[in-house]
Amino acid sequence: MISKEKWTEIKLSWARYRNEYLFTIASCIVLLLGIWVLAIKPAIDEDHNETLVELKTKLLQNIKDNSATLEFSNENEAVEAKSNLEEISRNDNIHFRNIKLSKNGEKTEIKVQFKSAK
Repeated sequence: MISKEKWTEIKLSWARYRNEYLFTIASCIVLLLGIWVLAIKPAIDEDHNETLVELKTKLLQNIKDNSATLEFSNENEAVEAKSNLEEISRNDNIHFRNIKLSKNGEKTEIKVQFKSAK
């Protein structure tokens, strides 16, 4: 526990230097936000965009008869890929009729049917 003398000293210090403490805290927050906006967020976005491009490439390579089958080693990858396919559909104006997840032995498959062009 903090002694009464130490606690009194802390309160007096806060009363005397409150503005400096608040400025230091605000400066640290601004610095951390700047690092997030300028360094971390762009790296995360670039990695996600790269994942979407790889998925589109894999999808285009496996098209047969207006559908494609993508295989994944585990179910978590397949669920993430399904979510990414839905994002691709929204962003790139590629319309899917059906996206189904299924287990095939130890692998998980996503079967994608494209809407027919009219």
